[in-house]
Amino acid sequence: MRITIAAAAAAVVLMSACVHAEDLSAMSWTGPFVGLDLGYEWSHRKSTSYNSGTNASLGQNESTTDGSYGGFHVGYDYMLSPRFVTGAEFEFNRSGRSRKTLVFGGTNSVTEGTSDSEWLGMLRGRLGYVVPDAPVMLVGSFGLYYSRTKSAQNQLSGTNGGLTAGMTDQAYSNTVNLIGGPGIEIRLLPNWTVRTEMLFSQAGTSYQTYDKRHLRDQSNRINARYVQIGTTYRF
Repeated sequence: MRITIAAAAAAVVLMSACVHAEDLSAMSWTGPFVGLDLGYEWSHRKSTSYNSGTNASLGQNESTTDGSYGGFHVGYDYMLSPRFVTGAEFEFNRSGRSRKTLVFGGTNSVTEGTSDSEWLGMLRGRLGYVVPDAPVMLVGSFGLYYSRTKSAQNQLSGTNGGLTAGMTDQAYSNTVNLIGGPGIEIRLLPNWTVRTEMLFSQAGTSYQTYDKRHLRDQSNRINARYVQIGTTYRF
């Protein structure tokens, strides 16, 4: 008897869930939306250092950084047909990505280098496919990624270029990348969805100039991957 009652209750719950999913799947994806994001970034950079006065090459180096970020997104989607959706969105995030290195040179020189990503943003177009009879949209996006990074070189001991022990030199760089990748968005309630995305980017050239050391870092290639999750309110 108890098994029969439990089975009947489970059947009612399952039928209710199916009806609810069917109701959600019939809803339109057209309209404005706003939401929150949380993500993680992995990046690899190849750069060359130059004397900013003579433009002489001082060598090449590679670095890998990673870190979390979080922020908000806002955009608009339009249903072209019952199955296809197009749209655009803007995203802005504060970043926790940071990197610290120590460089040892002659005459007891020790230089500490730090690099902190202050913020990053994205402006992307979207193309979605609505899964039949399901409150699910498969999404592909492509657009521009832009970020601002603050770097510093702290001379801990000895001398290095124009730096002596106790001196600090700072530089800022702005990077613009192409970015894109796949994602999925699921409607849980009439106005609320959750989503996840895997994004990839590759940049051209960016610069950082340290005035005290007469040093210019030129990054010729920046590859990065991003995994992010988010929740969205659809009006």
